Amino acid sequence: MEIHYIIKLIRTKLLCCRILLLPFLVLAMLAMNFNAYSQAIDFKQGSNKNNPAPQGSIVWINSILNANNSLYYEGMATLQRVIVTGIPSNPNDIHTLRIKLQSDKGGQHAYDFITSWDLAFQNATKISTTIFPSDYTDPDLNKCGPEIPNSLIAVCDNLHSAYTKLLPVSGELDYPLAGDINSVSAVVNSYDTYYSGRSIRVYGSSPFSANAANHKVTFVKYEAGYIFYDITWQSASTDVIIEFAAHIAAGIDPEPVILGYGPGRGASNINGGPYHVIIVDFQGGNEGNLGNLDNQLQGSSIFVKPPSCSPPTGLNLCPNQAGNIQHCS
Repeated sequence: MEIHYIIKLIRTKLLCCRILLLPFLVLAMLAMNFNAYSQAIDFKQGSNKNNPAPQGSIVWINSILNANNSLYYEGMATLQRVIVTGIPSNPNDIHTLRIKLQSDKGGQHAYDFITSWDLAFQNATKISTTIFPSDYTDPDLNKCGPEIPNSLIAVCDNLHSAYTKLLPVSGELDYPLAGDINSVSAVVNSYDTYYSGRSIRVYGSSPFSANAANHKVTFVKYEAGYIFYDITWQSASTDVIIEFAAHIAAGIDPEPVILGYGPGRGASNINGGPYHVIIVDFQGGNEGNLGNLDNQLQGSSIFVKPPSCSPPTGLNLCPNQAGNIQHCS
């Protein structure tokens, strides 16, 4: 009888302890997840032919780039903009955001590497001066344009007049596909040689450290048709803007000294659905879960720059006469 009484008493006390501890457990769980709920992110990309805006004026969208809103060619790069607010502090204030670009769709190169906005502007001028802003100061860039959420307009404006850091890009490995005449490494090296390297830009609400080793964009891996990068910076900034561009793979690059993968090997030869630029998540910190955020580009809407063609010196071309057809190769 006494044993049963003792067991019952123990059970009663355990139940009381559980009830008393329950509020503390709930508070602990809320504290653990507070960072995830306190953050906000806006991930958009630049369309450049989005009526009623004139061609070449950037309209920021989080939907698919296609022939209805954009004009992109192989060898250009799509503008990508990430705004993150409410970033909690980390040991040493080092933060790493992982992204991935779809590098292969149906055996064709899609996006082959990451580059900067500044180089994206220069890539576009190899094709036309009317399809993209001329440079970072061009008002057609609309970098904090009306498509941004109202809560982030002031954040975007303030960050662009606060602190900034360039993050150099490096480390891409080969990703061979059947039919390529040049490797990814050879294409990237020719691009970096021509433009003297690549560095994307990050803006922050607080100063960035002077330690160059903690400011970088590094190749991580290829997996399931995607190329992964880690974007790393060191700053106590609670709000940041990350500006990068995704390079559209070219069979024949518009700039002759930059290598391509060969005729018919570029992104314009992708059939079917779109390919993607995806925010994966922060890595190894306490920033919380951003979730997969996805910007897309319709492969069938990509064009190839036509070859330049001019008549041979001294050739007289007369209308309505035979022998006036000239072939470009």
